Amino acid sequence: MLLVDMAVHQFDAARMLLGREPVAVYAEEYNPAWSWFAADANASAIFEFEGGVRFTYAGSWCSPGLETSWNGTWRLSGSEGTATWDGDSAVAIDVGDGPQTIDLISAPEQIDGSLAEFVAALRSGEPPSTDARSNVRSLAMVEAAVLSSETRERVTIADLLAQGLESATAQETDPATLRVLSTWRDNGG
Repeated sequence: MLLVDMAVHQFDAARMLLGREPVAVYAEEYNPAWSWFAADANASAIFEFEGGVRFTYAGSWCSPGLETSWNGTWRLSGSEGTATWDGDSAVAIDVGDGPQTIDLISAPEQIDGSLAEFVAALRSGEPPSTDARSNVRSLAMVEAAVLSSETRERVTIADLLAQGLESATAQETDPATLRVLSTWRDNGG
């Protein structure tokens, strides 16, 4: 339930932050004894991204006590240091010369941000971040995590995308849609 309803936002943000595409995932969903939900309200997933980069997701809808920002709590570590973000305030970094904070760039959000990006895409000809060819990979992360939690096996994103494309092509009857689907794989889909 958590993976399908909420995790796509963090998965999409991980793709944006890492600047890489997901390769595979192993995930588990579970429901602790104290949960007030009937279905699994917690999930953990380990995603492998291009270049061997890992993204670990842990989410819960039934954690009593201290709440996490809607944006999540982030920690990125690499060879040069670490950055953390609590989802709301400045980013904290430590790249070897002691902890520092970096204020977030102020930009339009919600509908204002969507409209600003839409206008920028029209003017530049560049696809917006909400382009279906890009976002299908975030949705594939969700589907792969759900499948992995059901099978308790590692799921390869490329295999899942290929199966989805094959299924969509087999079920589609509109010639125009079939033409688009036939180019999907060649254009980064």
